[in-house]
Amino acid sequence: MGSELTIPLDADVAKQLEEARRAGRQVDEAVNEAVNETIRRVLEDLTPVTPKPFVVRSRDLGALPGINFDSTSRVLDLLDELDGVYAKLRS
Repeated sequence: MGSELTIPLDADVAKQLEEARRAGRQVDEAVNEAVNETIRRVLEDLTPVTPKPFVVRSRDLGALPGINFDSTSRVLDLLDELDGVYAKLRS
């Protein structure tokens, strides 16, 4: 025995169900089966996909001797110095 759940139906669907019941058709079992199958399909689609691992491909950038890229503040200082040199050369 499963759980019970109240599902709000659109007016047109509720009307068709009521008409089918009045006509003497057994709709409860068919509706339960349809709801269960639909929920199963939706839940299968929600199964998380394991993403492919992100890989960083490093390469040698040809760093100049004496520049330590482990100190980001020093690298930024060097870039500021270079920017000043290039600005003087352009003027």
